[in-house]
Amino acid sequence: SRTVCSTAANQLLLSVPAGCRFCQMMWRLNFLVIFCCIVLQNSYMLYYICPMHTIFTVFVYASLGIAPQLNKTPAWMWTKIALCFVAIFILWDIKAVFYAIWSPLDWFVGYTDPRKPAGQDRMHEWYFRSGLDRYIWIWGMICAYLHPHATKLLHTVDEMPVVKRYTVRALILAGVGVVFSIYYSNVYSLPKLEYNKVHPYTSWIPLTLWIIVRNITPKMRIWSMRLYGWLGCITLETYLCQFHIWLHSDLPDGQPKYLLSIVPGYPMINFAVVTALYIFISNRLFHLTNELKERIVPHDDNTALARNIVQMALGGLMVFGIGWLLEQTLVVHLV
Repeated sequence: SRTVCSTAANQLLLSVPAGCRFCQMMWRLNFLVIFCCIVLQNSYMLYYICPMHTIFTVFVYASLGIAPQLNKTPAWMWTKIALCFVAIFILWDIKAVFYAIWSPLDWFVGYTDPRKPAGQDRMHEWYFRSGLDRYIWIWGMICAYLHPHATKLLHTVDEMPVVKRYTVRALILAGVGVVFSIYYSNVYSLPKLEYNKVHPYTSWIPLTLWIIVRNITPKMRIWSMRLYGWLGCITLETYLCQFHIWLHSDLPDGQPKYLLSIVPGYPMINFAVVTALYIFISNRLFHLTNELKERIVPHDDNTALARNIVQMALGGLMVFGIGWLLEQTLVVHLV
């Protein structure tokens, strides 16, 4: 929820960039995962974070890209946000509508667990995973839209006399504590299956409370840990690499269930070695993905972007065509 919310907020703060910006986002989210799917013959939905972020990023761009001249008018902007809520309710909360729209794309977002292949609903994984965070991207847009007003409010509190300033902050923190206590007792403490049902409607609460606490004083707003900032940059790569470097599965296209063993018999040493390798490779893949992105998806040259897309499409078709011919030839030869 946090990453979906922050992604949506970042896109709104950037307004509606040119096509290059959108293509860069799509490249960042999908290049490495598609490469993994092709090479390892895994399902796209095995790495569900990527399709989930992709579809919600598309929704953000679509909502802002339709009649963009209205985005500067508060009434119209709130109307767009309200329509987003309505659209998501229809598309996800009415399950029949969801299946009617996504079932034709079963080949793309369908998933069958190889450990329990019989009688599975291939769309369940996509429905469940995307449904958990179906509303939080809209909350991210709201947070970004209200950011200037929140900034003014914080500055107003900062400029108050000392006693009044600390009193207001204490009252805010007390309110946060009360709300969090209610949330923890009535939502977070629910059994897993019951919690999953209410998560889409309540995940914004702890995120908002954390934002308030994180920004309560000027020092807290500017203080951060560089380590966490660096790890945040490679989150996508660490997510993907955990399937193949940190953990491993005993079945093709299966969810990872075991820690990769390089130093058997020494679990702590093995954990340290595997984790170091995992972080190193994730960081390397992050830089490679970004380097390719800068070369293939330029910042501000739509002509070069269109040329590169056509070249990649033709190159991909040629490679797949050669692969298909080789596969058919091999099958015929073996028969």
